[in-house]
Amino acid sequence: MAFRGMPAIAVCSVIAYSFSFLVFGLQVNLLGPTAAVLAAKIGVVEADLGFIFTVNGLASIIGALPSGWLVDKLPGHAVYAAAHAFQAIGFAMIPYASSFTTLATAFGCVALSWNIVNTAGNTFILWIGNAQAEHNPQAQAFLINMVNALFGAGSLAAPLLAELCATGLGQAMSVYWISAAMTAVSAASFLVLPSPKPPGSSSSISSNGLGAAEPQQQQQQQQTVAAHSGQQQQAAVDDGTAAVAAAAQAAAVYEAVGDSCRPQAWWNGGPLMLLMLIISLFNFLNVGTEVST
Repeated sequence: MAFRGMPAIAVCSVIAYSFSFLVFGLQVNLLGPTAAVLAAKIGVVEADLGFIFTVNGLASIIGALPSGWLVDKLPGHAVYAAAHAFQAIGFAMIPYASSFTTLATAFGCVALSWNIVNTAGNTFILWIGNAQAEHNPQAQAFLINMVNALFGAGSLAAPLLAELCATGLGQAMSVYWISAAMTAVSAASFLVLPSPKPPGSSSSISSNGLGAAEPQQQQQQQQTVAAHSGQQQQAAVDDGTAAVAAAAQAAAVYEAVGDSCRPQAWWNGGPLMLLMLIISLFNFLNVGTEVST
């Protein structure tokens, strides 16, 4: 299990990133389902809103340029919370846009921070997974795929939530207020969680946080390597044939054991594989419904 042996603060951070990417996916895909309502509100046809998609794309590219520098130079969660706060304010203002220029500006400003969230979130998840690699090698791959799968889930939820607001609440624009509220909650969570540390930093695998091996442990490891390096090199030369035989034997054992050595979550019929199939089927049905209507 990916969370096995993970400190509580790291688990809380992973949950926060997961919710953040769910909201992120929702934000990116709200313009399409609400295009008709937005166009009617500002007095244009839906085709005119195509320019806003272009604005969003360009703003995302521009926002991506400083994202790596911000993550490296500033406290990570402060950057993350600021980006989400920016998005929350922008989405809360979209229902009040009364002209095409105002609407395009609001979406463009929000899109500036999208790739900051994307870059920072994926980077921090990799750092957390790297900190758990010693006792859980699969944690990094599982976590990075999990948060990005939740981005996809948010994307799928966007048209459904927009339809629910239009029919259930009678106000289609309320979907932007809901998205703004969810984004604000996500921003608040990162204000109380400590920022993860990059691999190799002095606190990257601490027992109470997200940090690396302590200096004393590193010194002991270096001494052990120094003491045995000569013996290992000589053994590698003298016993090369034995090493090849051992590798062949290990391969034979792995082949004999078969599926028991493989990550069960991605088996045919495993939980993650089933989840991906369900999401794919849901997406197919959703697209089919949109086309038919």
